Amino acid sequence: MLVKGGLSTGLRNTVLALCIVAVVLLAVNLVLVLPAYSTFKGRQPQPMVQLYEAEKGGLLRILPAETPRMVEAKTINVVGVGTAKGKPDRAILTFSVIARGETATEAYQDNAEKINSVIATLKEAGIAEEQMETVGYRLNPIYRHPKGEEPTIAGYECRSSLKVTLTSLEGVGEIIDRAVKAGANQVSSVSFTLSEEERERLKAEALSLAVKDAKGKAETIARAAGISLVGPKSISLTSTPTPIIYRKALAEAAPVPTPPQIIPPEELSVTVTVSVVYEFK
Repeated sequence: MLVKGGLSTGLRNTVLALCIVAVVLLAVNLVLVLPAYSTFKGRQPQPMVQLYEAEKGGLLRILPAETPRMVEAKTINVVGVGTAKGKPDRAILTFSVIARGETATEAYQDNAEKINSVIATLKEAGIAEEQMETVGYRLNPIYRHPKGEEPTIAGYECRSSLKVTLTSLEGVGEIIDRAVKAGANQVSSVSFTLSEEERERLKAEALSLAVKDAKGKAETIARAAGISLVGPKSISLTSTPTPIIYRKALAEAAPVPTPPQIIPPEELSVTVTVSVVYEFK
């Protein structure tokens, strides 16, 4: 009985010692974990995008990235207009030859003879072939409409139109007179315009004036509002087509003893419009 009681007392002491050790280890763990947990809990979440900074020894250290903020630019929208003027240096004439015949063959052959005569006459006047262009050709039947009967073909009409571009405005009336005498029986139009080179020169001049006009307007707005301009943010361009001045001649022309006097306009203008966005602070 004494031996048995001694064994029971030793077992109890062992169990008691193990419990004390377990309690001590739990207390140590709590002391170590709670401060770290509190620190982690108090941190603010960082953005997913991160930067890396090189440390000594070639190692990389992760840096929290700053969240980008969208800053809306302050802008002023203005429209500038520039106009440049120049004298026309091109004349465009359009002649038509109208021929009729009982048959289609007669109509187009008569038309061909007359238009070829006009072209030959203009070449003799010093106009190059590349300055002439056929811009229309039609061959149509002419109908007779008897009362109470079906329409019948009475003949055919052939019409061809020739456009002539003159590089000199001198003698425009004389050229018209020569073409009419050679067989042109209709002068559709006389117009004045600018050559490509002159048009581009005027466009560049008008563009410069338009940009200056837009800048002046923006500066006026800035002074009135008490702000400072940073500079243009964007520029868009709109150009007005070069005007063409038309002077219609007689619908049905006939040879006249003296050439008609054609007076070209003094000036043609090219207008350019720009839309400019200025940034200010």
